[in-house]
Amino acid sequence: MKKIFVITFLTLLSLTGFTQTVTNDFENAGGWKYYSNVCWGIGMNNEYEYFNTNVVGGGFTGSKVCQTQNLGEKNICRLESPWTNLAAGNIEFDHAVPSKNGTRKLTVYLVKEDDSKSKILEFTYTNGNANHASIANNVTGIRKIRWEWTGNDGNSRGQLDNIVIPGTNASDPSHDCEPMAAIIDADGDGVPDTQDEYPNDKYRAYNNYYPATGFGTVAFEDNWPAYGDYDLNDLVMGYKFKIVSNAQHNVVEIFNTMLLRANGAGMENGFGYQLPAVNPGSIRAVTGAGNQSGYTISDNGTETGNPTKATIIVFDKSHQYMNEWNTEKGVPPVPDVQFDIYLEFMKNGVAGAAGTITVSNLNIAQWNPFLVANGQRGREIHLPNYLPTDLADQSLFGTGDDDTQTGKYYKSKTNLPWALDIYGAFDYPAEHMDISQTYLHFGAWVESSGANFKDWYSNTGAGYRDDAKIY
Repeated sequence: MKKIFVITFLTLLSLTGFTQTVTNDFENAGGWKYYSNVCWGIGMNNEYEYFNTNVVGGGFTGSKVCQTQNLGEKNICRLESPWTNLAAGNIEFDHAVPSKNGTRKLTVYLVKEDDSKSKILEFTYTNGNANHASIANNVTGIRKIRWEWTGNDGNSRGQLDNIVIPGTNASDPSHDCEPMAAIIDADGDGVPDTQDEYPNDKYRAYNNYYPATGFGTVAFEDNWPAYGDYDLNDLVMGYKFKIVSNAQHNVVEIFNTMLLRANGAGMENGFGYQLPAVNPGSIRAVTGAGNQSGYTISDNGTETGNPTKATIIVFDKSHQYMNEWNTEKGVPPVPDVQFDIYLEFMKNGVAGAAGTITVSNLNIAQWNPFLVANGQRGREIHLPNYLPTDLADQSLFGTGDDDTQTGKYYKSKTNLPWALDIYGAFDYPAEHMDISQTYLHFGAWVESSGANFKDWYSNTGAGYRDDAKIY
């Protein structure tokens, strides 16, 4: 009999963790039909489709599982768990024969796939009280737990409740409750090898990427708080993050690749970013950055002066790394300059002093990149509505064309930004080409606060951009 409609139930069991327990408190309103469908068996001898008894819920209330009247040694009443990928630990359950009449014996076995069994408990009832059993078990792998009652006279009923088996459900209801393939976890971190991107490393399990593929782009205008020529090519950086996490989804390390693509500025500009949800003490080490002269860097590689938000300085002077602008038409381009930044959060399972941080809490999509203009550390330029770091010179807010105020940051009175973050590649304007004249829907996007023309930077149709003004 195929029990197809409970596949989702067991799939959820297998996906929500690999150190779970298989439990049964006999309190589901569906009664034995429900438990049959999730691969519990009850009946006489090997006839596990014989479900003529009822289930009573509410703690140990005498849930009836077998009628043991006039049982002989060859006529056995059984309860059997689903196939379970056992973990070491105690097998727990409550049991009783509440109205004793004659001798009753309960024997508990571990059963292999070939139906061979090994005894782990045998108990002969001497009274009708409820009992609790806790059976130490070191056997692992695919097994069933089988409870068998035998007796020689009378009409007492065997009862079980509050069953807890360490391990995960391994029965496949879509194939007559046959055992599923054993879960292989070579490094023992609790993540099956089929889902573990580091199957032989217990300290790593998953890779997470941002963007999902390729590089994103951030582009800056460095004349803030004035508009300047508003070509937003004074610093153009490509970026991608590979975040490695462990079985508990704690960040182990981040591999951050930064590409200096364009340097259309006369000033020497620095570049860095902040991880707003990360305390600097959660990072053990930062390596791979360029020159950081003019900045104060702590022993772990983060910038000092920002005590609650980890701040990474990638380089101090863009012209030191790219001596051409890569923004002037007719001038041969120079290659991108790559910075491979490595952030270590955990080493051999040991986190930084401020503790672990999960991938979810990291929220890498909310990273906060910024330009430092002309070597003046306080003159930070951020994405629109992103907060300055603690080292920003806030006396510059509200000067020139800037209209920063409470709840509004790095925007002009008409909501024009001085920085952009594009989730993908970006064909930036050529030197001195106003971006609003280069990308013809940019203005409508700004005026609508991003509601209209979300694809303004693309070339998906006529009238999107003036190609002659793109580098």
